[in-house]
Amino acid sequence: MSEIRRNPFSDNQNEWTILSSNRLNRPWPVRDEKILEDNLTVYDKDCAICPGNIRQNGDINPNYKSIFVFVNDNPVFLTTDMQEESREENLTLNEQILFQRKNERGVCKVVVHTPEHNKTMKDMQAKEISKVIQAWGTDYQDLGALPYINHVAEFETRGRELGNSLIHSHSQIWAQEHIPPKIMSEINAQKQSSDALGKNAMIAYLNEEMVRKERLVYANEHFGVVVPFWALWPYETIIIPFSRISSINELTGSETDALAKVLSILSRTYAILFERPINGAPYMLGIHQVPTDNNNYIDYQMHLHMVTPLMSANRLKYPAGYGEFFGLQRDVKPEESASKLRTIAENLNKD
Repeated sequence: MSEIRRNPFSDNQNEWTILSSNRLNRPWPVRDEKILEDNLTVYDKDCAICPGNIRQNGDINPNYKSIFVFVNDNPVFLTTDMQEESREENLTLNEQILFQRKNERGVCKVVVHTPEHNKTMKDMQAKEISKVIQAWGTDYQDLGALPYINHVAEFETRGRELGNSLIHSHSQIWAQEHIPPKIMSEINAQKQSSDALGKNAMIAYLNEEMVRKERLVYANEHFGVVVPFWALWPYETIIIPFSRISSINELTGSETDALAKVLSILSRTYAILFERPINGAPYMLGIHQVPTDNNNYIDYQMHLHMVTPLMSANRLKYPAGYGEFFGLQRDVKPEESASKLRTIAENLNKD
């Protein structure tokens, strides 16, 4: 099943929770969590996405030499129309208000970044990462063109600490009917701020951070990376293009290469900061871009978020009581986090 359920006690009309029991069938490799993943090999016969291996659904992976993109064997959303007969008929008022739910169609894909099982983003050359970015752009455009797809989410979850079910480096694409609440919230907020400033607010923010420099981590010709002024996580970063870009498929060749260098430097920076030289630090990477519902989101600027759950090499940040129920609180000043990240990134950029 695949559906979304609304929280009737939120004033955000777009706050729906995705329910997909199909995800319980994901492959979870059996491994001793006490053993660090420092002894990974180029090929793992038990890996579901290594070249030539048989996946859970019986398909055999090709002997790919670069990236490999396929439809997820355990998708969150299904492409078929799953309407249950009479679901919305004869509902009581309580049911109409308190138990709102909708079926959700979509397409889910996996982008395998490299054929090498023991290689992560930090180990990849920029030209290899560029191919991953190009794949994101292609699928954003192709999936977004489907009549029932209104948003394409592209993201990576990396690391055991984040519940990563597959060690092999990969990202995911979830294309769906419903526009996620965080995206709609950002769209509205960006428009309000842009109207108030009389110019694109996110680009104005980046330009201001470039002048102040205290939260700047890294910048090249096309992108700036900062620890946000409002950052929630200890070492989260936001990647913003200097030019007006709405979605990943709009990137030029030089912009794609510039973003690839950003991702290379950031993933290596986290690995060094948190003393994870072999397999890198755990992180989540997400692309925020315009929905594909054909509405005009002229003020919305594409950007990427990169977040690690680590506070230090051996300490995780947990939302805990207040953070879970009221709002996240941080202990480290964003300026201090940025300074540590910037020092490492500057040294890497000299190489």
